[in-house]
Amino acid sequence: MAAVAVTLTNAAPTPVTNVQLSLSAPIGWTIQPSGPISVGTLPGGRSNDATWSVTPPAGTLPGSNLLSASVTYTYARYTGSSSAT
Repeated sequence: MAAVAVTLTNAAPTPVTNVQLSLSAPIGWTIQPSGPISVGTLPGGRSNDATWSVTPPAGTLPGSNLLSASVTYTYARYTGSSSAT
């Protein structure tokens, strides 16, 4: 098991709302949030951290395995999303 932390920063001067974070991993991996992943409102200039416990299936060899963090949010009247691998 490993802990994976993601920091979301709102660089805009105004808040974003309906903020939802997610993490995806290869098939067979177990992902459990270690705390809230629904931020609600993130004020401008502020950051929020989210952490997940990630467990690969038995027999997984060390090496590069891609995890992808995603966020959806509302900014003014617009719904947006972003992701990082």
